[in-house]
Amino acid sequence: KYYKGMGLEVDAILSRSDLYEKPGKSSHAFATDINRLDDQRVLCNLKPNLRWADTLIHELGHAVYDQYINHDLPFILCTPSHSITTEGYAMMMGAMAKNPEFLTRVVGLSDADVAKYVAAARASLRAEKLIFSRWAQVMIRFEHGMYNNPDQDLAKLWWDLKQKYQLVNPPEDATMPGYAAKIHVVTVPVYYHSYMLGDLFASQVNDTIARTIIKTDNVRETAYVGSTDAGDFMRREIFAPGNRYNWRELTERITGKPISPEFFVRQYILQ
Repeated sequence: KYYKGMGLEVDAILSRSDLYEKPGKSSHAFATDINRLDDQRVLCNLKPNLRWADTLIHELGHAVYDQYINHDLPFILCTPSHSITTEGYAMMMGAMAKNPEFLTRVVGLSDADVAKYVAAARASLRAEKLIFSRWAQVMIRFEHGMYNNPDQDLAKLWWDLKQKYQLVNPPEDATMPGYAAKIHVVTVPVYYHSYMLGDLFASQVNDTIARTIIKTDNVRETAYVGSTDAGDFMRREIFAPGNRYNWRELTERITGKPISPEFFVRQYILQ
């Protein structure tokens, strides 16, 4: 309903996807592009709560991006510009699950519920983004340190970073390799910068769509609900170029400016 209102079709994606819990199924969530043409799918373990609403919209964001790449491009260019841009778009859309327009026009909250939940949802999103920004520093700097000097005491490096950026004190026995419990270190190494830079990309693109398409300066109030103009902009400016431009150039083509933390600060830090 949400994507379709922007003119972005997801029915075929959903029909190919595995959305609900099953015994032995991966508890993770992800999107995958099978053939770089017409077979995008998502895996989720949906439950009727806000977390999984965010997750489904996020994963569909990845799938929609892949679906609307211009497939007349050479096969090698039929991918997103970078993990930064696909994560950024997916995070921008997932965050809409806590947006007041989404909660009223898509979820259908009553006026009484809006008054009750919108402020809490906004505060939750702000906290989520700021807390994650600190956690991302741990992951990014840990991997940088690990690959730069793999023979150092990695457990100490891990806890030094957690203490510095997350203000989490190490346990009495800090010799255990706690970092090894983080799946990304092994399965998706050197990826966490894509989430943090993706959040910057998301805020900057969100600002551009809000101002130029929706015609509002308040990016916190719009979720583009029912705006086919916003959907057209996404298809044309974000998805269609595929990997024709590097992520820096794509950001500047979409927003008119190099990537900057300015818009993230406006959206999530300044009150």
